[in-house]
Amino acid sequence: MRAKNIVAAALALGAPALAQSGQVTPYGCGTNPAGSLKVTAGAPAVGQSFELTALDAAGSLPPGSVASILLSGAPLALPCGVSLPGFGPGDTAGALLIGLGGNILASSGPLPMVGGDAAVYPFAVPGNPALAGFKVYAQALMFDPAGSDQYLSEALAITLGGTAQPNLTLRSVSTSDHVIAPGESTVLHVVVRNEGGAPSAPTTVEVCNAAGKCVSGDVPALPAGTSLVLNLSVGWNLFEPSNNPNFFTAVIDPDGKVAESDESDNAHTAVKPLMVVEPILVSPVVEIDHDEVLTIENGVLTSYQRKDYPQGAPVELDVPVDPNKGGTNPANGLMEALGQGPAPAPKVDPKLQQLEQALEQGQQIDYVVKYRHQVPMPRLPDLTAELERFGPDNMAAFELRAAMFEGVRRARRNAAAELVQTIQGQFGAQVLEHYALCGSMLVRAPKGLLQFLNQSDDVLHVERVLEDESTPPDSVADGRDLIDTDAYFNGGATGVNYTALLDSGIRSSHTLFTGPDHIYFEEDCVYGNSSCADTGNASYDPDDDFWDHGTSTAAILTGNSDLGNDSRGVTAGWVDSWKVYNSAGLNTTAVLRGFDEAVYWGDKVIVCEIQSTQSETGSIADAADDAFEAGCCVIAANGNYGPGLGTVASPANAHKAIGVGAYDVDSLVNESYVSQGPTGDDRYKPDLQAPTNTDTASNISSTTINNFGGTSGATPYAAGAASIFADWFGLGALTEVAAGKVYAGLLVGGTREWDTPFNNTEGVGRFALPLNGTLYTGSRTLSNGDNAYVTINVPSTADTVEVAIWWAEKPGWTHRDMDVYIQRPDGTTSDSSLSVPSVFERVKVNNASSGNRDIRIHAYSVPWLKNQTVYYAIHVH
Repeated sequence: MRAKNIVAAALALGAPALAQSGQVTPYGCGTNPAGSLKVTAGAPAVGQSFELTALDAAGSLPPGSVASILLSGAPLALPCGVSLPGFGPGDTAGALLIGLGGNILASSGPLPMVGGDAAVYPFAVPGNPALAGFKVYAQALMFDPAGSDQYLSEALAITLGGTAQPNLTLRSVSTSDHVIAPGESTVLHVVVRNEGGAPSAPTTVEVCNAAGKCVSGDVPALPAGTSLVLNLSVGWNLFEPSNNPNFFTAVIDPDGKVAESDESDNAHTAVKPLMVVEPILVSPVVEIDHDEVLTIENGVLTSYQRKDYPQGAPVELDVPVDPNKGGTNPANGLMEALGQGPAPAPKVDPKLQQLEQALEQGQQIDYVVKYRHQVPMPRLPDLTAELERFGPDNMAAFELRAAMFEGVRRARRNAAAELVQTIQGQFGAQVLEHYALCGSMLVRAPKGLLQFLNQSDDVLHVERVLEDESTPPDSVADGRDLIDTDAYFNGGATGVNYTALLDSGIRSSHTLFTGPDHIYFEEDCVYGNSSCADTGNASYDPDDDFWDHGTSTAAILTGNSDLGNDSRGVTAGWVDSWKVYNSAGLNTTAVLRGFDEAVYWGDKVIVCEIQSTQSETGSIADAADDAFEAGCCVIAANGNYGPGLGTVASPANAHKAIGVGAYDVDSLVNESYVSQGPTGDDRYKPDLQAPTNTDTASNISSTTINNFGGTSGATPYAAGAASIFADWFGLGALTEVAAGKVYAGLLVGGTREWDTPFNNTEGVGRFALPLNGTLYTGSRTLSNGDNAYVTINVPSTADTVEVAIWWAEKPGWTHRDMDVYIQRPDGTTSDSSLSVPSVFERVKVNNASSGNRDIRIHAYSVPWLKNQTVYYAIHVH
């Protein structure tokens, strides 16, 4: 053993302090047999001894074999090492994963494989404190001296621990509320942990805001490896309106009374601020009819014009009804099939009823109750693009956003007050949480409450917390090419500032997320509190720790180019990761928490990698609809339950979300497993298709790239395109970008039309953003029978006109049936899209003659005395 080399290397590197027991982590890419090298005794720590054991995990070595175990100061060619032919079991290739030559710190020499399958190397770590935190890399060569076989073991990265001392850290700091009104109080949650190897003495924690106002609490003695949650009640005057946003910093052991192994981790600043504002309730505002004309050259906006119609755009009523409407499609002779969607969901989940029946005396069960309310979600102000999220220039918009969101939350909670009083007073149930979006609450109840809820007119749905769904549903450059986003990206439209990801968590240490860092909030909505914050649950972990899913989605959305352009994401914006899956599967309450967080904190695009079995009237779809009303684009995986009609998942089945289907990035062939529409009210799903099966980041290691498929692999491409498009609209001097306008902009780039026709496998088919030409976009508000016109010009350099319209409906509404026509310059119809059940239309004319012409939007059927806003996108090229 050459211990002096280890000490010298540690002193040269300035090794950091670490937990006293040290850390042992296998590494490599799985080439060498797993479990062939282990630490089997002791602890790799300063002044202590441990044993390295080489094991014949492959079972290929004969009796009399030996092993040489080496410790190196450096790894070799991470992550997979250097492949050496003949150094794997049975004369296969093995991977050398440690540096040789001058890097070797210690070597065991040939050791006999005791019992034919194990060789033990005892190693004593010198007592020099400089070794704490130093990394060594171990690997063994096992061989038969007679030459029948040899192979390299897997490698271990060993970080040496230090002398046993306490190490007090702050795991998280959060508040029980995002918003309080002047005069109200809140609770600060501070999670303290002793990461050291020895007990800590009693001390205190102090929490202060930026103005220097503080509150403190006592921390008792903590055994090594234990945590404590302090709940400190504070008045609103600690966080005043003038100090918005109220960030606060906690310091453990502020007087330095506890001697620790690391004094550098005693402070923690909350990542989310508390806002002190007066909640307000604002009625939704109808979109002003308007027209926009945007000229595009290779994805770059070169000119922009806008015209508003404050009193509404002109409409015409006396237009004869199209004789083709409601009949067979003249292009294919087919009728649109109706009534093929799933049956309406029962009010109470039948599986939940079974679970309640199985309860024994004294047992309780948790479920989500969606209740009736009459509180609409208004459009919330967007945060200003390209500015710091909580910077002074965004603060006025954020304060208004917080006040409006909190006004809705409180009004919806108050709407359930009588129902809450009944279930608590008569049934002994507890209401654990309220969710602002969708108007629902988490209830813990004994047996018997479900029957009452099923009969109550105030209750819309009762749903399980944990669903049956157990799995979250070429290079990224190839996928980007198919949706034509790179030209926009290169022209400066790199995506909206903040995108929400509801998925399985992410490995934020992956190189595609570091340098530059594209992850803003990273929280666990399964084991966190109602705000997804860490309040001490031992299972809290925002990492992509089980499914290896969210890491891939986030990398397609916004991965950097550290591994080259092939792996760069579609956008360069921030992603907020709200984890909604644990190892058991999808958690409904986590999804509802995630939606609330995404909308409150200003995420413009919400990516839903979720395939819930709820219906389009369930709480998850309703939350998606509310998010749209608040101004968000909701892009959701259609699901992997196909083929089969009516299998579309939630929230892709929501009325105001875009459901994404999938096609293979290489063959362009539709994937057969994609869940299909229609929804229960006959709408087509998916709305469009995006590429899947591309290579991107994986949670296996910080540099691993793996293939990512399913509709989950397609969804981030559609979401990335929505983000790029929304950002691009913003570059055209628009201060607010309606989500419906973005939806129409995605649909206009599809490949299918009503007479192609639309279907429940493809929707409008493979989409791509418009690269060149003129894009007309805007909105019209129509009553029954109205015809609105948008005048466009087809220049002599263009001959193609593509039109898409999209409109939002609500669950339970009578369907609004809209149609769109491309008219010739003489006013006759060139082509039309006349779908009956859809909430979108798309039509295309090739070889269009030059000159001015009208696009006619017709309200074929709108309930009497009702209005409907329709968004349009027209691409002339």
